[in-house]
Amino acid sequence: MRAESVSGSEEGRIRILMHVPVIGRIAELGLLLASLVLGLVTAFLAIVASYLIHHPLILVAMLGAVVALVLYSCRKGRRAQAGAREALTREFGHQLSQRELAERQLVGMAH
Repeated sequence: MRAESVSGSEEGRIRILMHVPVIGRIAELGLLLASLVLGLVTAFLAIVASYLIHHPLILVAMLGAVVALVLYSCRKGRRAQAGAREALTREFGHQLSQRELAERQLVGMAH
């Protein structure tokens, strides 16, 4: 019962907006664009899903590409992190502790 009254009051607010000349037109266009975008996204996802279900080799290739991309980005991130630690070690002359790294990060964010 309560959910119906809340949605009814929201619908009433939108109906009130429809009677205000300029705001009503903007509200109509906003609702039209929102429903158009949601409908197009839903239709596109349904078409893609059905195509991939009927062509499983393409689905497997796409999943393999996604896994490869995730692995590549993880490895690249680890290499970048190791390079940053080496640069900090060269700069400060010793390997920084976790606390020192956190302080350097805080100082970097402050600038």
